[in-house]
Amino acid sequence: MKTITFYSYKGGVGRSLALSNVAVKLSEFKKKVCVLDFDLEAPGLQFKFKNYTRNVITKGIVDYISEYTQGGFLPQEIKQYSLKLSPSNKNYESIDFIPAGNVDDNSYWKKLSAINWQDMFFNKHSDGIRFFLDLKAKIENELRPDFLLIDSRTGITDIAGITLRILADEVVILSAHNSENLIGSRKIITTLLNPENKLFGKDPKITPVLTRIPFPEEDSKRTFTVKTQQIVQTVEKEFAAVLNKPDFKLLVIHSEPKLEAYEQLLIGDLYDDNRVSISNDYYRLFEEIVNGELLPEELDEFAKNKRAERLFRQSELERNSSKRKGLLDQAIENNSTRAIYWQHRGYVNGEMNNFDQAISDLTTAISLNPTDSSAYNTLGQIYARSNQKIEAKQQFYNALKINPKDPHAAPNLSRLLLLEENFEQVIDTVEKYPQALEDSDLCNRLSNYYRETGKLDTAIHYIYKAIVLAPDVGIYYGTLAEIKADQNLVEEFYLNLAIALSKGLTAGEMATAKEVYRRFREEVRFKELLLRHAIDVDEVFEDWSWFKDSESFDEEGNDNV
Repeated sequence: MKTITFYSYKGGVGRSLALSNVAVKLSEFKKKVCVLDFDLEAPGLQFKFKNYTRNVITKGIVDYISEYTQGGFLPQEIKQYSLKLSPSNKNYESIDFIPAGNVDDNSYWKKLSAINWQDMFFNKHSDGIRFFLDLKAKIENELRPDFLLIDSRTGITDIAGITLRILADEVVILSAHNSENLIGSRKIITTLLNPENKLFGKDPKITPVLTRIPFPEEDSKRTFTVKTQQIVQTVEKEFAAVLNKPDFKLLVIHSEPKLEAYEQLLIGDLYDDNRVSISNDYYRLFEEIVNGELLPEELDEFAKNKRAERLFRQSELERNSSKRKGLLDQAIENNSTRAIYWQHRGYVNGEMNNFDQAISDLTTAISLNPTDSSAYNTLGQIYARSNQKIEAKQQFYNALKINPKDPHAAPNLSRLLLLEENFEQVIDTVEKYPQALEDSDLCNRLSNYYRETGKLDTAIHYIYKAIVLAPDVGIYYGTLAEIKADQNLVEEFYLNLAIALSKGLTAGEMATAKEVYRRFREEVRFKELLLRHAIDVDEVFEDWSWFKDSESFDEEGNDNV
């Protein structure tokens, strides 16, 4: 068991998130991982694992220590103070998690404040070191992890001393680029390397990491700028001196603006050594941690996975469907366990009208990651396009069952129900999943339905909503013009029709409401308005059924595919 402590002198440098990214990557590579939340005054490591399910936390390491210090006996097992983090992706290993404890229970804070660290370590008969070595042995014997990752408290404290000096084989020290962080980090390194402080005859491996380095905004390719290189080189020299390693190379984790809005795990496979990305940064840290810990066959798997990710990223930039599919074929050949590869290929096969292959690919993606609603939504689109409407509806329902807030499945389902003229179910769907009405096209279709059934006030409500969502779409103003015509508001009809034509309304789109425009067919004003936009009146009244039949489902559901 390799024990790695993640430490920072100050908070706010991304320590817990770095640990979580590394833990997830280890679990992807089938390594057994145990994570221990030792940030006892500010615990919360469990919130980093959003794609893992777990039981409710009832007790943790504070309870384990308290039972010894207050009750006078050594707990027999550590397993009863831990719980499983179960991944949504079945190709990942579960993670054993030892939390700090149940912080929602007031007794947690009472137990924490009652722990006398002085008695545990500095009195004549103190046996704190033996206690924590016993803890480490219990974790190794009961949970049997390949890696124990410890999230340490900040600062220079008794707790930090436990995680850094007693438990750790390796210490990852994260520091932002400011004086107090850098000075504190160098002080910790000096302390750890001081011969007088050695407990077991050898120094832990120390891996300093510089964090929160901003991306170069002026460089769209996100390559290192001269200024960034100067910062890294300066700090690198400082750490090289204190580590006494002239050839030391500093790892960097850049800041990522989207993490400020929504914290998430971003580690990927290294696919472009020259491009600056936080995924690459986490991956380099991961490689440093597992260096020397992997078998030859695991190193080979690493290489294949890196190739696969490189091919996948290339496919995202490729516009030609056939070439894109070829890149995804190669990615899957190198790594067939990533659901997103299958999902992308399923979508591309759908683009190429290879519906059977698309369905097969998406079914595989769902089997690999059954909690991703976007995969079900994409599969529903494929079924709808291949005229398998019953299957399509089921997949849209599956997507909404997994994620009731899925932004694309609800409008896709509603539009399919509209095509079937199953209006009662459309209303039920819209009421249950109001995000469906964030789709302007659906609002327009609902407006048309209400206009055709004579409920003009409701029709007005929906078409105004469509226009607010997409104010530059001509057909929406065309629908509004048609409603105004039905209300016998002729001037408003002409006003909105003029706007619609200026925004690209076509004769084919007008033909879907021939009965409205037939009233104006012989009017000079109507003919001249159409002529100004290069539309002959007779075009509106041609057979445009092929146009209506060509309407498709929401492709935007694949933004994350």
